[in-house]
Amino acid sequence: MSRALDRDRKRGWPKIESALRRDPALPASFQANPAQHFFALQNVLAERRRQQWREACDREPDSFGLAA
Repeated sequence: MSRALDRDRKRGWPKIESALRRDPALPASFQANPAQHFFALQNVLAERRRQQWREACDREPDSFGLAA
């Protein structure tokens, strides 16, 4: 791992970033704007966690009685 990090430092971070943007394995939204891609991904994951939490609460037998 440290050898790879040393190699990348010698190459320069702009070259590493451009290589990542050209990587066909990454989604097009990442290639267009990596920061926006990760922001949207965080929002999707947060909403999924909220939905799972709501569903878990709904499975509790007394959850509706407590809410009322």
